[in-house]
Amino acid sequence: MSLEEYFAFERKSRRKHEFVNGAVYAMAGGSLTHNRIALNIAGALNGAARGSGCQVFIADVKLKIGDERVYYPDVRVTCDPSDNNELYVTRPCVLVEVLSPTTQRADRTEKLEKHLEIPGLRLYAMVSPYRRQVEAYERANDRWGFRTLNEGGSLEIPCLAASLSLDEVYQGIAI
Repeated sequence: MSLEEYFAFERKSRRKHEFVNGAVYAMAGGSLTHNRIALNIAGALNGAARGSGCQVFIADVKLKIGDERVYYPDVRVTCDPSDNNELYVTRPCVLVEVLSPTTQRADRTEKLEKHLEIPGLRLYAMVSPYRRQVEAYERANDRWGFRTLNEGGSLEIPCLAASLSLDEVYQGIAI
């Protein structure tokens, strides 16, 4: 399937699908905890984005990487004014995936590899819905670093000149 055929197929579909090298993969729905975490993150980042020119998107907006891949990350931030396609973003500075049993392998392998190739990306975070833990890949001076946040701490969001604490991520969630 071509990328154009995928977009036509996706417009007509009731379900969301990701596109990888011509193949289409149906996405499973997330749990309530998964959605609460994603909304907590999007809400905190959206508050930080007000007046900055940056935009925060949740799972309904696609991420297009070249002509070979289209994903639906849980949360993404773009600050590039030319990143204005109605169907997808291509130049995010932040990507967040809330892990799930069906996606965590791909989130930690092939998606990780492709996400870290995005030129303007500064943060790729994978959030656990089972315990207070965030795995973060952070770019500084064109080098990627990795760290895991447990119990406390926060992530710096350079493109928003803000931070995101674990307390904000897990607000109202008993884990």
